[in-house]
Amino acid sequence: LKMLDASKGRVDAWVAEQVAADLDVAIAEMAIDQARAAGAKALFGEKYGDVVRVVNMGGPEVSVELCGGCHVARTSDIGAFRIIREEASSAGIRRITAVAGAVAADLAAEEARVAAACAEPLGLTDPNPAEVGELARKLKAAPDELPARVQALALEATALREQLAVAAPDLSGGLVASVGALQDEIKALKKEQAKQQAAQAVAGLDDLIAGAKDVAGVSFIAAELAVDGKGLRQAGEALLQKAGSCAAVLASRSGGKAVLLAVVSKDLVGRGLKAGELIQRVAPVVGGRGGGKPDQAQGGGPDADKLDDALAAAQQAVSDLMGGS
Repeated sequence: LKMLDASKGRVDAWVAEQVAADLDVAIAEMAIDQARAAGAKALFGEKYGDVVRVVNMGGPEVSVELCGGCHVARTSDIGAFRIIREEASSAGIRRITAVAGAVAADLAAEEARVAAACAEPLGLTDPNPAEVGELARKLKAAPDELPARVQALALEATALREQLAVAAPDLSGGLVASVGALQDEIKALKKEQAKQQAAQAVAGLDDLIAGAKDVAGVSFIAAELAVDGKGLRQAGEALLQKAGSCAAVLASRSGGKAVLLAVVSKDLVGRGLKAGELIQRVAPVVGGRGGGKPDQAQGGGPDADKLDDALAAAQQAVSDLMGGS
């Protein structure tokens, strides 16, 4: 089974206790049967002779092992200790890799620095450096990238709260729990933001309908709305219900990309104007493609800066498809 971060922390703490105990490291050679009787542990799969070298640190309760070498005279010589990796070595067997001495001390100091930097935008005090590894996996980032990632999340949440006029919640718990709560809050705020934007877009449809153009005998509307893809579809459906006979190409921006929606009323579909054909002509302007049903089609592309050109192309496409000049 994979070792949990809490378990790694307990192992780190236990080793630190034995290091601090300044135990004597006793080395003796003895018959292998005598060594096993004394509780010495052997590496699985290793072959040993009749006489073995036994390294004893604090007895069987701490460590008695068959070992060919040892680099310390007392456990305190080890200094700091830190597990850095845990992985499968073969079926049913896990391997732990750790560092000691100055390297471990430097790692601990860096984890403390990262933890403190992550805690600041979260408003946390006394963060636990042992959570840095788990947080790195949660955000899929290297430890030294974590402060910037957490700062970005905090800024995003702040901007959404200000836009929606909601108060910031009190974050509690550790680094991982607080970042998880922040991510959940951002998700909820974005959902509310999209809901409000869609409502605003639908509320402004009367102005769009009033500004419709006659293109080859078609009441045509082209506009960019500040909504997401779902809000764009809601606006398109509401537009057909309000306007009756019309065709429209609506656009929005999402993640730096262009989103396009074409809607055509049933009477105009009957006259030969298809939403899918409209999108197929317009989407290439923003570097993309699209398609769909005769009465509703969606597309998009990576070049959101060309949305104005796309909407102009939509008007020309209606004229061409309806045989206008």
